[in-house]
Amino acid sequence: YIMYRATSASRYAVVFASTGGNPSAPAMYQRAFNTIGEVQQFYASHFEQLLRQPTSVMSFVYSVLSTRGLGVAQQEMDEADALLVGRFGHCQQELLNLMLIGRATSNVCDGSQYAGGNPETGLLVSGVPDDARVEVGYISQLEANRYLTVGSRYKFPEFPLWVVGSATHYTLLFCLSPEAAKLSPAKELQQKADAAFNKHAIDTEGGMATPDKLRDMMRDLAVSYPQLNDAAVDEARTAIAQDQILLSTDFRMWVAQKLLPDGEPPQAQTTTLFLLDGQSPPGPSVTKVVVEACNVDTNMGMPDQNEFQATIQTRWVGHIVTSTPL
Repeated sequence: YIMYRATSASRYAVVFASTGGNPSAPAMYQRAFNTIGEVQQFYASHFEQLLRQPTSVMSFVYSVLSTRGLGVAQQEMDEADALLVGRFGHCQQELLNLMLIGRATSNVCDGSQYAGGNPETGLLVSGVPDDARVEVGYISQLEANRYLTVGSRYKFPEFPLWVVGSATHYTLLFCLSPEAAKLSPAKELQQKADAAFNKHAIDTEGGMATPDKLRDMMRDLAVSYPQLNDAAVDEARTAIAQDQILLSTDFRMWVAQKLLPDGEPPQAQTTTLFLLDGQSPPGPSVTKVVVEACNVDTNMGMPDQNEFQATIQTRWVGHIVTSTPL
């Protein structure tokens, strides 16, 4: 899966690093393949040599990076000289994104955004691209600490699997119900409306477009919502496109009122998750995590709440989190 996601072409490189008794200067061996099936067969045939050695993790990182291409990966980073492994051997965001979505981007936001949401900074940062398929998600303690905001693409992956970033290491959160990963109808509509708007906008960061692009936006959105016909376009033009500039906020609000007139249907009140922590020592462990909807604003903090619970609440906003070791 990871190797397959790292390239759009049928070109794969499997790299094996051998210390040969000299850890400071490992010898590198590389073999090229033309199909992912050949890669799978090679790993299966050389499981012990490739995946059960002290250099196996490093070898796999080299393999994914070589498959992606060093030049391609550097172009995807906000800074071409960014390190993939930081202090104390911690995996940097570029490497994590490469493993999860096959792109070595430097951030976790949806698409590209200006730092701090302010175009005046002139600093455009890259996160999860619109065309990236996110099968495994990601949530971070850094969001609970208000250092960043993880975008919806990572919070609502294709499967109910989330890598959880903490101050010390990564863990895996999963659910046995695929419903846990699904966007609510309102959130899914918002994402599709934003994508249709941004495709034709003159300023995606400022959320501005010219009114003449409204028909094109509605045509793109009608692929998923056929009720947005020509009559709906005329209705929208009258309601939100009378000025010289069409705003994304107005477009999103009108679409929501048109397609979700009765509001959003109720969601599940309780979700049971499991956290797999493979850190050794102390050894692999599994924790049962239950998130339950409540009427309390969890953004204001909860009594006796720890950082893990606060991290879970960045994805399950407005939920109480309880955990029980198994």
